[in-house]
Amino acid sequence: MTEPEDNKPEEDRTLGRPTIREVMASVRLAQDEEWKREAEAARKARRDRNNQRAAARREKYQKEARRLQARRERDLQESVQRVSQRVATARTALRAALRDAQAVNFPRHTDQGREQVRMQRSIESALGALRRIGRGTFHVSDVMEDVGA
Repeated sequence: MTEPEDNKPEEDRTLGRPTIREVMASVRLAQDEEWKREAEAARKARRDRNNQRAAARREKYQKEARRLQARRERDLQESVQRVSQRVATARTALRAALRDAQAVNFPRHTDQGREQVRMQRSIESALGALRRIGRGTFHVSDVMEDVGA
């Protein structure tokens, strides 16, 4: 059975005005949309703050790393300079010792001559070790062998 035309629901008789239920539903939808926009804006703001903090941390770490690298390079250069000065001093002293050892020649077949040759070879090998140190191609065992340890 169908209802007669004059028993239409209330909304049809109100000249196209929305019902309270429709108004409440549209208000709820509008509020939901507004909350979603606010939540998205809050998430975006939080992401932006986090990104800014991460960029600041990254910049701080990079700055510290650059500072440490520069300090290490400076310390290495100072160390290389000190080593080269000491090598030069040692080379000068060893050359003087070699000149002094060669100043008087003993016959090789005598004990003094054999000792003189051993000393000269030892000084020459120490000079060779200093050359390797100057080139940067030395190993601790090279120096320890020359010293006699």
